[in-house]
Amino acid sequence: MPRRTFSCFLIGGNSLLVSCAELLLEQGHEVLGVVSPDEGIRDWAARQGLDAVDADQDLTAYLSARPFDYLFSVANLRMLPEAVLSLPRELPVNFHDAPLPRHAGLNATTWAILGGETLHGVSWHVMTERADAGDLLARREVPVSERDTSHTLNVKCLEAGVESFAELIEDLALGRAERHPQNPAGRNYHGRFDRPAGGGFLSWDRTPQELDATVRAMEFGPHPNAFGTAKIACDDGPVLVYGSEILPHSSRRAPGTVVETGDDGIVVATTGRDLRLTGLTTPTGRPLPAAALAARRIRPGHRLPAADAPLLEAASGAQRRSLRDEAFWVRRLSRLTPADLPHRRTSPTGTDGTPLRHLVPVPDDGDRAAHATGLDRAQWLLTASLAFLARLGVESGTDVRLLHTGHLTGHPVVDALYAPAVPLRVPEVADRTMSACGTEVVRELEAAVRRGGPAHDLATRHRALRERRPALTDLPLAVELTEDMTEPAAPPAGAALLIRIPLRDGPCQWVFAEDAFGHEEAVLTAEHAAAFLHAAAHAPHAELDGIALGSDARRAELAAWNDTATDFPLDLCVHQMVTRQARLRPDAPAVVCGGRTLTYGDLDRRSSDLAGLLRARGAGPGTRVGVCLSRSPELVVALLAVMKSGAAYVPLDPLYPAERIAYMATDTALPLLITDPGAARGLPALTAGLLLLDRDRPATAAYAPEPGADVASGTDAYVIYTSGSTGHPKGVRISHRALTNFVCAMSDAPGFTDRDRLLAVTTVCFDIAGLELYLPLVTGGQVEIASAGTAADGFRLRELLESSLPTVMQATPATWRMLIEAGWRGQPHGAPLRILCGGERLPTDLADALLSRGARLWNMYGPTETTIWSAVTPVTSAERTSIGRPIANTRLHVLDARRRPLPTGVPGELYIGGEGWPSAPPARTPPCSTPWTRP
Repeated sequence: MPRRTFSCFLIGGNSLLVSCAELLLEQGHEVLGVVSPDEGIRDWAARQGLDAVDADQDLTAYLSARPFDYLFSVANLRMLPEAVLSLPRELPVNFHDAPLPRHAGLNATTWAILGGETLHGVSWHVMTERADAGDLLARREVPVSERDTSHTLNVKCLEAGVESFAELIEDLALGRAERHPQNPAGRNYHGRFDRPAGGGFLSWDRTPQELDATVRAMEFGPHPNAFGTAKIACDDGPVLVYGSEILPHSSRRAPGTVVETGDDGIVVATTGRDLRLTGLTTPTGRPLPAAALAARRIRPGHRLPAADAPLLEAASGAQRRSLRDEAFWVRRLSRLTPADLPHRRTSPTGTDGTPLRHLVPVPDDGDRAAHATGLDRAQWLLTASLAFLARLGVESGTDVRLLHTGHLTGHPVVDALYAPAVPLRVPEVADRTMSACGTEVVRELEAAVRRGGPAHDLATRHRALRERRPALTDLPLAVELTEDMTEPAAPPAGAALLIRIPLRDGPCQWVFAEDAFGHEEAVLTAEHAAAFLHAAAHAPHAELDGIALGSDARRAELAAWNDTATDFPLDLCVHQMVTRQARLRPDAPAVVCGGRTLTYGDLDRRSSDLAGLLRARGAGPGTRVGVCLSRSPELVVALLAVMKSGAAYVPLDPLYPAERIAYMATDTALPLLITDPGAARGLPALTAGLLLLDRDRPATAAYAPEPGADVASGTDAYVIYTSGSTGHPKGVRISHRALTNFVCAMSDAPGFTDRDRLLAVTTVCFDIAGLELYLPLVTGGQVEIASAGTAADGFRLRELLESSLPTVMQATPATWRMLIEAGWRGQPHGAPLRILCGGERLPTDLADALLSRGARLWNMYGPTETTIWSAVTPVTSAERTSIGRPIANTRLHVLDARRRPLPTGVPGELYIGGEGWPSAPPARTPPCSTPWTRP
């Protein structure tokens, strides 16, 4: 018969299918499509130009769309109905990794090794509705060595499958393939859940060959292992075994006696030669080196417990129950996502310690609320507790572990193989009532509890779980439904919090791991939980995300804390306040720098003269003027002059890169830039007109001074740029009103008077320089400006600080640390220094170092967008630093992702409101760009 080509479909799920498809294509046959649950195989098929679909397709409809000759089922565990099997014009053909009729069914290579067989094989047979029962078309023998594992024998079978498939399709093409009925007398069948008795435990009354075969049979290499693991019983529980080797000698010790131990495993005496067992782990997969084995009393001379009948019977029963749910647990645990509270301090270490236990009372109307929502009391408390966690910031859809000891056998060694918990998802609470959430929680609870805890070794047997952490027993939040609330409890290992819910009457109990929560955090969390239960019971049909968090008393306390209303002269501008001080003390020193001093009278007069010139050059309300000057008295004169002119200044540091200066000048469309000859030499090409102070100062005489008395406080005082750490620098518009509120608030706390002197070290392009330059001048004090070189050098700055002895200095933590590293030991006795520290988080060690130098330390916090600092607080202990209270006419709100208030002690997004905000949103329309969010 002449050779002919044929058409076919392939269905299956591993690399053998790819190899078979390649052989078909090489020999000129037409592959009409590939059906596979494996995305990688479908991708391969698509790259070859083949049609590829998922295995969950309607196969009858898909395959019947066009006629074809053969259907090849390759590594396909799915039974196909007669409607599909009848579609090929010739035959449906299936591959089986065993020499049929022996070892029909699943796990054929594993059963072959367990049986001590020396010869195995593969078969291609006609596929029928009865598994592995059709006529044989091709067979190939595969030898089994004494070191083969399920993994290595599977590899051999795949190779034999490819070789025999090549012969089969050639025979089909030539019409010489023969069908041979299987001999029913030689058939044995292994079902999906068939396993050897004993649950994988090694019995020391077995031969070393049988023990070794048990271990090798359960080694699947990198591939999923649905069969199980080998185990030994020990005094302290089970130990999993992943490797074995029969040694050439016998120690002649009693079977089960440990002969040697090491980091690579143990040697155990058997009924024959000694057996080396390697790859020893705990049930959860933690390796057991020699030290860990010794801690379990596994040392030379120790005789391991016998795997007696009660143990083997209990292990077999537990395995039978768990196997039917294993696929479910693999899917469920592969999607495990830890639920966690955002405000706990550290990860729990599992170290011994006294847990923090707090009772959470159940509201008097809790039973009525539960009944109204269709739940029993415990279900209502569980749902409410999970909903409260979601409201605290725990992500909906993440998992807590529900402690559950159902399906226990009563044998401690066997029970230790299974997790004493099941995962439970935190429900979505947005726009949902207790009834809706409770229905979901109860449904999932009942499904999980019905199955019982999954086997610990799933994480080692399935790659999808091996590569995913944490495991179920590592989830940081745990929940327990318990009959006995009198028994003292602690969070289980790896958990930060245990929520205990009574199945009968009585309060709930929240138990916190002391290394994950401080006392105050635990108290507040439990208090807020009680308030949530009370509110939920009072309004049983309310949407859960609408329930206010915290008690009425706590919310009133927070409102009082946030009540910072203060009567400041907010209709005045900073330059007008400086003019007022100039009238009060015209001859008092105002600005000092490098041996030069400007009095208040000089400062006011010179800034008004320059303002007049700026007005003549077009500056005024609604315009912006750049200021690019070195750190000198002229810098202060220029800043005040721009404000008096009615324009807003844009600070530009001469030390900044030319590209950054060009970006800011272009972004603000500067029409005019104040500079000096030295700074001008480093400027990039700009469209702005230049006003050189040294050159143009005489011109001021030609114009009337401008005191800025008519500048409205609602207009912009300056535009300052952020660092650009999250992208391009962004311009922020700050009004005169906001700036006035800020300096007035700072004069109250941390405080500044006409007797104070401040050493200014911050570049004018950093917004906190506004405090250094303006706070002294509006209060009648004095500011000394350190040169840029001095401010950047710790030793020079130390010398200036020690010689000038200011009463106040503000700097970032980095600058304070630089000073300390340069040897600064603090101010001399009688010359106290008030330290203002902000711009970065205040580290504990730095706070301790500053306090030890006798300084009065203030921590300052605030984003540029809310006018320099929004909250300040004195620091008296390095261990307890916070951002403090809001400054005058400012409010702080901590909100969740949906902008709902969070109670005291619960983290969220910080929203800042009040007078510090700009008066209008600076959208990205010329000439300035700043994102705008106003709570």
